[in-house]
Amino acid sequence: MDVLGARKFNTVKVPGKSAIQFGSSGLYEHKHIAVVNPNNYQIIVVTLSQISSSKNDAVYRRAYEHILKSITFN
Repeated sequence: MDVLGARKFNTVKVPGKSAIQFGSSGLYEHKHIAVVNPNNYQIIVVTLSQISSSKNDAVYRRAYEHILKSITFN
């Protein structure tokens, strides 16, 4: 099971904005972050799929973190 658990939600910060982080499990473990765009109220969800391959997971994690850091709202 994802480190967050199937029904656990955490509040996190995406540059300057509150977001919700939650996990899901299926074929792979997933970590999701959902944030609302304050300009048009659309929900943006970024997902990290963890496939239990340390080499691939590390690459995916870096990309996931880079995407989260790059989210901005004008």
